[in-house]
Amino acid sequence: MEKATAPWEPLCARIRSAVTGHSLYTTPEFGLTSLTLNADIDCESGRICIRKLAFPRVTVLVIMPERCLIEIKFTYQRSDLADTLAWCDYLNFKVDENDNIRMLHQGNQITVDDAALLVMLPLKQPDFKPPESAQKM
Repeated sequence: MEKATAPWEPLCARIRSAVTGHSLYTTPEFGLTSLTLNADIDCESGRICIRKLAFPRVTVLVIMPERCLIEIKFTYQRSDLADTLAWCDYLNFKVDENDNIRMLHQGNQITVDDAALLVMLPLKQPDFKPPESAQKM
């Protein structure tokens, strides 16, 4: 694996673990169904999509559009009558002169576990509130 894409696999594995650790989920490979989470985790293609099907509805799409960038797109809808809100977040990573890899979120170094928590938070936290920067769709 190329150094510049090295954090993707551990992040993908950590998110897969968090989703499969969730009590009710669906994934194509396991064929399980529920009303809670639906996950399409494709580490090879650099794409993760997780949907919370019950209200508040949340969709998280994690992609790697560039070698050193992971983009996280969120949508959130509180109820049928509420507007859908959308926002993005980014993780970038740098390789230093000693080939050490640092994952960064908003300029601060974070771990793979921190990054997975950032992805899963709107899906798992019952009282989650979208950030002020969220835009109506």
